[in-house]
Amino acid sequence: MYRPLPLLSFYNNLLEKCNKVSSVKEKSLISFISNSNISVNVYVRNRNPRNLESLRIARKPTGFHLDKPGKAFWHKVIIVKKPRYISARVCHNNGNTVIQASTNEWSISRHLNRSNDRNAYVNLAQILAERSLESGICFMINGIDLNSEKSDAFIKHFEEAGIVLCEPSTYTPLTPWNIKAIEKPWNVHLN
Repeated sequence: MYRPLPLLSFYNNLLEKCNKVSSVKEKSLISFISNSNISVNVYVRNRNPRNLESLRIARKPTGFHLDKPGKAFWHKVIIVKKPRYISARVCHNNGNTVIQASTNEWSISRHLNRSNDRNAYVNLAQILAERSLESGICFMINGIDLNSEKSDAFIKHFEEAGIVLCEPSTYTPLTPWNIKAIEKPWNVHLN
């Protein structure tokens, strides 16, 4: 003979009550919307600080000609090698770290045998690329100074994950008498 558990019947009753309440709320919300005059805002203000960079309108600071590192970029990927772990980050041209990943993080280090071998570089590249794509940064320049097999593997897997290691040029408005008409970055072509 089968008897349902009392706890299961309690949850079923609770679920039925929640469904009744939600249907009443939906009906009252629909009546509120139909009875009131709701206006739609036509203008949208984008508060994303990286929006001008993605549209290629933001200027890249050029700095002086004798500056060693140069700052003519929006984002730059950097690897910092420590004796026990590796850290990779994406830096903005103002010096702030936008995205960071390290083999010192517990969630990454628990999947690695060693935290500074070639496998660690490859996994770190994939994780940093995923975090970059999730935050909307697809273009950056290569700021990696290490010339080794490990850093080459990092760059290879970083590009395979969908990151382009060169930034597009900035859009400069043309004068009306100029013959060369460059396409505006915000134009969309649907074929």
